[in-house]
Amino acid sequence: MHIVLGVSGGIAAYKAPELVRRLRDAGADVRVILTPNAARFVSPLSLTAVSEHGVIVDQWGSSDSGGVDHIALARWAELPIVAPATANILAKVAHGLCDDLVSLMICASACPVVFAPAMNNRMWDNPITRENVAKLQGHGYRMIGPEPGWLACRNVGTGRMSEPAKIVEEVTGLLSADSKASAAEPSPAARNMPVRRPKARRRGNRCRRRRSGRDVPARQSNWRPVRRWKPQTSRCLRAASSPALSSTTAASRLRERRCA
Repeated sequence: MHIVLGVSGGIAAYKAPELVRRLRDAGADVRVILTPNAARFVSPLSLTAVSEHGVIVDQWGSSDSGGVDHIALARWAELPIVAPATANILAKVAHGLCDDLVSLMICASACPVVFAPAMNNRMWDNPITRENVAKLQGHGYRMIGPEPGWLACRNVGTGRMSEPAKIVEEVTGLLSADSKASAAEPSPAARNMPVRRPKARRRGNRCRRRRSGRDVPARQSNWRPVRRWKPQTSRCLRAASSPALSSTTAASRLRERRCA
């Protein structure tokens, strides 16, 4: 499976290398992109080492790719993951803002996107943040976490990013469920294929009347069944086979019949 991991600027970005390693252990091919603020918390070099792919930070891309890295990544990805997903990136995606590589890639993606929110508990409980999360979930985006516990600011509450092991478990379950659902659904070609009904057998060009009494078509209304010739036994032969007549009488009648 092809996974693009987008890392936004939060303290939980230090968990990104472990998440990449666990995703690769699960058999995924992972490519990593960072926002400029995420590069303040985690080194692109460390993510390059664990993913074995170059890490992209600049939204304008390189001159070799023509500055459309977000389009190429959106086409390549089977599942984009944003971890950690800050309140800032959630608000951007909810309102269609695209001013960094992560938000650009999400806007161009046609597949499901998974967010792993991570922020202060007061930011998570903010009504605007909860409204943005509800809006994203209404559009089909999926959330993993956050978890309650100690936060970086030494507060206790809900806002911790889920552990990488749990994220990998949830992602694997989502991919397996989507694959089963896609296998159960008929393909678009099969849905649009017309139903072929068996043709009725036709016996020549004649139309036979049915016993139900339905009329034949107008162009065949004058059709009459052809009466086949049936050989009839002559009276003399029947008389000859009758035991009541003598053989002489039967023979004479047969000669008379032939002479006539």
